[in-house]
Amino acid sequence: MITAGIAVMTTTTQAAAAPPPLPDPGRAAADATSVVQRDRSTVRGGPDEKYAVSDVLVDPDGSRHVRLHRTYHGLEVLGGDFVVHSTADGRLSSTTVAQDQVIKLSTKPAVSAKKAAAAVRGKPATTLVVDAAAGTPVLAWRVRGDGVEKILDASTGKLRRTVDDIRMSGHAGTGHGQLSGPVTLNTTRRDDGSYQLVDPDRGNSETRNALRRNFPAPGDTAAFTDADNAWGDGTLADPATLAVDVQHGVQQTWDFFQRTYGRNGIANDGRGALAIVHDSSADGNASWSDSCFCMRFGAGDSRKKALTSQDIVAHEWAHGVTSATADLQYWGQSGGLNEATSDIFGTLVEFAAANPVDPPDYLIGEQSDVGGEGGALRYMDDPARDGRSIGCWDGADRDVHYLSGVPNRFFYTLAEGSARSAWSEATPCRGAAPVTGIGRDKAGAIWYHALTRYMVSTTTFSEARAATLRSAEDLHGKDSTEYAAVAAAWTAVQVEATPSVKQTPTIVPIADRTDRVGDTVRLQAEATDLQGGPLRFTAEELPKGLTISEDGLITGTLVEDAWSTPAIIVTDPDGYKDVTDFWWEVHAPPVVEDPGPQRTEVDALVELQLKATDREYVQWQFTGLPDGLSGNDRGRVTGSPTREGAFEVTATATDSHGTASSVTFAWTITAVGPPAPVPELYAFMTGSDVQVLWFTAPGNPETIAGYEVTISPDGPTVTVDAGAITTIIPDLDPTKEYTVSVVTLHRDGRRSTPTTAEVWK
Repeated sequence: MITAGIAVMTTTTQAAAAPPPLPDPGRAAADATSVVQRDRSTVRGGPDEKYAVSDVLVDPDGSRHVRLHRTYHGLEVLGGDFVVHSTADGRLSSTTVAQDQVIKLSTKPAVSAKKAAAAVRGKPATTLVVDAAAGTPVLAWRVRGDGVEKILDASTGKLRRTVDDIRMSGHAGTGHGQLSGPVTLNTTRRDDGSYQLVDPDRGNSETRNALRRNFPAPGDTAAFTDADNAWGDGTLADPATLAVDVQHGVQQTWDFFQRTYGRNGIANDGRGALAIVHDSSADGNASWSDSCFCMRFGAGDSRKKALTSQDIVAHEWAHGVTSATADLQYWGQSGGLNEATSDIFGTLVEFAAANPVDPPDYLIGEQSDVGGEGGALRYMDDPARDGRSIGCWDGADRDVHYLSGVPNRFFYTLAEGSARSAWSEATPCRGAAPVTGIGRDKAGAIWYHALTRYMVSTTTFSEARAATLRSAEDLHGKDSTEYAAVAAAWTAVQVEATPSVKQTPTIVPIADRTDRVGDTVRLQAEATDLQGGPLRFTAEELPKGLTISEDGLITGTLVEDAWSTPAIIVTDPDGYKDVTDFWWEVHAPPVVEDPGPQRTEVDALVELQLKATDREYVQWQFTGLPDGLSGNDRGRVTGSPTREGAFEVTATATDSHGTASSVTFAWTITAVGPPAPVPELYAFMTGSDVQVLWFTAPGNPETIAGYEVTISPDGPTVTVDAGAITTIIPDLDPTKEYTVSVVTLHRDGRRSTPTTAEVWK
């Protein structure tokens, strides 16, 4: 815990009184809950809400910061979190609230869970929630699956936003990692004398092997064990090499947070996280997942090494810390702050670890050659160096990784200043005043204090400015150099106390679309600009067959059955941008397979399955079927024809969009012909008995009356029931040679030709 300073006191005759004891966290939680219950307006609350405490922090001076989440009629509220700030004696001083408006809505969805689930591939999980994260609260479906989370309006079905559900990017042993080099590891000795890559001194933090599986559940991974407690050889030939990088990175990260901020693990509960390496879903990447409380790392790819360097491991670990505290939502400005938080702590841990194999710097993931040989994933000192991130805030929405450049550059400037340093020079944006740095330790303490006390799930850049200023005031005083430096560093990246008048162009949102393959598209994107200059449009992830002109006209012919989320970007002459994205589904009609001409006798048993290829479930309809036959909605035709004739049958498959395809084929029903004989026949003599066996005659079994079995020469003829496939003929001469014949008997009196076989002895 960081203290604000030392208060100097003098006395002449009495010893200074002992400071009052710090309030108990349980008492602080109860007091904060009571404050909210007495006056819900302080947190924009209403009578149909309940509140649950998720975190309690007590500062050295007794100030309390209690974080709570809310439910509405039992439904989770996205963006409904808030922090109650109180004095040491429990009196309310202020609140930090994520949502903008009081919730008042019906909890009955107009859109079904099944329809909402169709927005995500695979077998998604749907949960009814209240979305208060942006503007007016609405009832919504949260649909999670395939590594993505979609929030859909439960009244209209409209996609509100898409969120990545995965955050990308003992005993003393020795290890040799691919990127960490020779290191020491803390492991666990097992009962059989071998060692396992579990760190008992850090909450049983463990690294496990995914065995090249794609996104396996933790229970489907394998433990790393070793006989001599020496792990990895520095190459990917030994699977333990990457485990060394990650396990050592987790050790360094745990120690940094505990030593620097007094934090005992990711959730501050002493529990270690799971790390999984050789996960093929993360090749060339790394990720944090809240659902499994785990990190995943691939094995690199042809262009870059695995993302298992110290700063990347700490980056993923810090995603867990963010989830356990401010829970910054992974979209928009809050998502940019989420990513920047991980970059900030990843860098701070790298400096603290001071591994000579990986000299500390303000580059993220440079050891993995992400941007070419020696190229980094991100550059905190100069975010725009990667070609997509920004270091000066322009008000335009972007991918969270590119938005992270603004708070990343703020942190670099706060720590190192804007003048040239050993790493770079961070010239302030648009002529802002130069900044004198306060050092990494102070900058990191201010950010951590703000994250855990004053940031909430929907915090924006301007609100992050306010949160870090309040943090600097707590730690150093409002008149301090540190407070002034925080303000100056935010101004240096164009983030002011309140959002300035938007200078960016404003693009008109485009409604979600559903079209068919083969459709011709002519769609005009539109935008306005206060500056009045010419605007240039570009697009990402347009459906195949489409292009966009610089003036925003999207044209072409749709050629692929697929769905996408295109992003339309408008840029003004000064480089300011705005972006809108929308859901675009392109579907093709089902492709129906022609079964060819059919020919069937009257009374014959029919089983015909029609087939169609489509991304979705189709329903079938039939017209013109022969009398006695019927078809179901799954495309299966069954029954027995009852009269002769020539029929023209049409089978139609219709998908969920109402798009249909048909096939027409001839079906001829002929008169009943000679009954089919049994296809195979066997007979064996045992003593004086002959056992006869046969296969059932083909055709409709309901028309068969039985079978006539004859032994020649001089043998008897017997008749058996229709369901029989064997009979025994007794009292024959074992010295003679016999043959057996079987005739199929039909209920209308018809007889098949006989099937004959020799009797084996």
